[in-house]
Amino acid sequence: MKVEDFAKTHRRIDYLRIFLFIAIFLVVGIVVSLLRDNSLYLLLFTSIGSGSAIVEFLKMYFPDIRQHIRITFQIIVGASLLIFLTYGVGVNFQFSQLFFDASGGVVTGALIQLLVARIIIPLFYGNMFCSQVCWSGVAFELMKNESSCNGIMKPRSNFLAWGYLLLVVMSVLVVSQWWNPATNGIDIKTGLNERRLLAFGEIIFVFFVSYVSISHWGSRSYCRLLCPFITISGVISRFSLYKIRPVLNNDCVGCGECDRACQMNVKVSTSILNKEPINDSSCILCERCVSACEFDCLEMAPFKFKKK
Repeated sequence: MKVEDFAKTHRRIDYLRIFLFIAIFLVVGIVVSLLRDNSLYLLLFTSIGSGSAIVEFLKMYFPDIRQHIRITFQIIVGASLLIFLTYGVGVNFQFSQLFFDASGGVVTGALIQLLVARIIIPLFYGNMFCSQVCWSGVAFELMKNESSCNGIMKPRSNFLAWGYLLLVVMSVLVVSQWWNPATNGIDIKTGLNERRLLAFGEIIFVFFVSYVSISHWGSRSYCRLLCPFITISGVISRFSLYKIRPVLNNDCVGCGECDRACQMNVKVSTSILNKEPINDSSCILCERCVSACEFDCLEMAPFKFKKK
């Protein structure tokens, strides 16, 4: 492919990504708002989709600061969801809430998040929710600490990940027999919203586990090793349309900057050398590896193409 054709193809791919963000979230917003009979869902999803599209547009024209753009957007969206939905309304997006809800026979934002962010979106963008929207994810990314673990990150273990997921499920099913915030609502004696208490209690627990584990297992250790949501969406992300792909394999000098930039401990350089897309279930499409490569050997794309 000639340089001019490469540039045109590259731009079309970027515009396709922008269009898909808007289209997917618009469709999801319409469907959910109709099912829940609440137009606020349409506003919520179209806002996230439009915001993501704007982020992709800005990243396209300002690639040198793509990480600053992404992280800023993630902080804004994550903080908004945390403040207005979790604190304001009492919506708990944590994994355990799914099974408290199931035990109580109710449907809340936890199930909607699972279906949208962990099943539908991964078919197109893999685990990108973790690097674009998740408030915990952006906090873990900013509290990175490679030096305390001697720069060696613990590799992901499916046994540990699925074991933790099952532990959470079993614990919730047992606890819900005596106490279930999904059905208890507001405590009459104290006036406290039990769903909100559980949400913030879990957030504190997750942050504590992450803070402690980072010093031993490396950056984003909770996300990489334990997060039940990534465990689920990681299965689907292997089949996602968009992936990080090598586009200029022959220009790679084997410097390893892409590997060092990845907080999810994905061996990016191996994919470059093998001329294969990154199919690691831990990849969250943050494009840190893309930004780290000074030879432009990587790109987020829906198919393989190369420049001559």
